[in-house]
Amino acid sequence: MSRGFGCRVNTPIVITLLAAILFLYLGASQWQARVTRPPAPQRPDFGYGANIADLKNAPRLREMGFQWMKGFVGWDSLEPKPGEFDWTDLSKATVAARDNQLGLVLRVDRVPGWARPDNHNPTAPPSRSFLGAWGSFLHELARRGKGQVAAYEIWNEPNLAWEWGGQPPDPGYYVEMLRAAYLGIKSADPDALVISAGLAPTTGDGGKQAMDNLRYLRTMYRAGAGAYFEILGSHPYGFASPPQADPRVTASFRSAELEREVMMEFGDGAKSVWATETGWLLDPGAAGLGVCRQSPDMRETLWQAVDQETQARYLVEAYRYSYENWPWMGAMFVFNLDFGLAPWYPNPCEPMTFYSLLGPDGEPRAGFQALREMPKQ
Repeated sequence: MSRGFGCRVNTPIVITLLAAILFLYLGASQWQARVTRPPAPQRPDFGYGANIADLKNAPRLREMGFQWMKGFVGWDSLEPKPGEFDWTDLSKATVAARDNQLGLVLRVDRVPGWARPDNHNPTAPPSRSFLGAWGSFLHELARRGKGQVAAYEIWNEPNLAWEWGGQPPDPGYYVEMLRAAYLGIKSADPDALVISAGLAPTTGDGGKQAMDNLRYLRTMYRAGAGAYFEILGSHPYGFASPPQADPRVTASFRSAELEREVMMEFGDGAKSVWATETGWLLDPGAAGLGVCRQSPDMRETLWQAVDQETQARYLVEAYRYSYENWPWMGAMFVFNLDFGLAPWYPNPCEPMTFYSLLGPDGEPRAGFQALREMPKQ
């Protein structure tokens, strides 16, 4: 009150009241700030990795601040004759991972000719009579890799005939293979993780040359696959779409969400998904190889090609989107670090080399630089 009304102002009481009001106001403001600005999610299980062709390039992964590498081993090279093993490729992979402090995932495929006598295609699965040999091989592989290999991905994109010995995809038989592999691995190294094969994101052609990945996955589950893997492998490629694009409208990175929905249908939501391959195809013209736009292989894939800056931006946005929106996503592996340097791709117009973060001269492309600068959680 003012003195004009004949009242005496008690200054200490007024100050106390003003302080209390200010305290309540600030408290309310801070409460509102906490409500409107939730803290960033904490994802200690989220991992950054890449597929690698030449193990001598493993230090480049550490340069990017990545923690994981995915390599490849073939049954045909590790057991060229029944019972005769050559562990050279495994040893090189484990040494590269150890020396660079990287977690190691190995994709296992490529059956030796003696275990697929009825199909001479090198991408064919083992013949049924050799499923026992396949399981025994995985047991030996896991025994040798114990404590060094964190996870094994069993096969690659078996929903494509091209990766299935030229035969129509057969999810039921793949589950038999997965079961044999799981039992073999776990009997030798219970701590090793088994990852189901990443499926090619496609609507297919009815199952002759390609089967819709969601149909394939549902058939796997109906055949009992859920008991024989701990992590679902996924290949959420971006094609030409930004990472945020709706997968029900266009082919996009978010195809992993559709596979996740299938997992939920079958009550398997407690498991995580690992994107064992993801990436965007670089337009050859943006890599100084415009002549490759006319090569037969590239002409079929140009619809999904992007320039270097777009590839770099999409890769960073994909990691950010996954971290913020997919609590079920574990490690994400870019495809690829260095296929542009791989000696088994002598053709400079091979499409796989245009996913590479390193150019044919070994110099970093824009995607490498962007991922290196990207904050890692």
